[in-house]
Amino acid sequence: YTVKIPAKIDGKDVVEIEYMDIYNYSGNDDMYIKVVVPGSVKVIRENAFAWNDDINEVVIEEGVETIEPDAFFGCDELKSVTVPKSVTTMRESGIGMEIDDETFDDVAIEGFVLYGAKGSTAESYAKENNLKFAEAK
Repeated sequence: YTVKIPAKIDGKDVVEIEYMDIYNYSGNDDMYIKVVVPGSVKVIRENAFAWNDDINEVVIEEGVETIEPDAFFGCDELKSVTVPKSVTTMRESGIGMEIDDETFDDVAIEGFVLYGAKGSTAESYAKENNLKFAEAK
């Protein structure tokens, strides 16, 4: 199932995401949920997607510039995020990170992959957080 955030609402550009809850109400635990953030969005705010356990994949389109701290923290079922080259700020965004139950440290989600461009902010973020990085297609 794909959730596409609209680029416009009532003729106005959607330029930031403050907070979104995305739940799987289907009863089907195998449902795969992908979220697409349009390029009209410039900022994904702090905690915007935090603790959304049902999200499996996020594709952020070219045009987004900032992903604030903890924007995706606690999304434990997240397996991949694609971050475009236009994103120049994503420090401590929580992408690909979860809390270790024993040490309470931030650790990489097992099997998570961060997709982006070589030499991008996304690649630097992946290296800093010991995340698997792959070049976006």
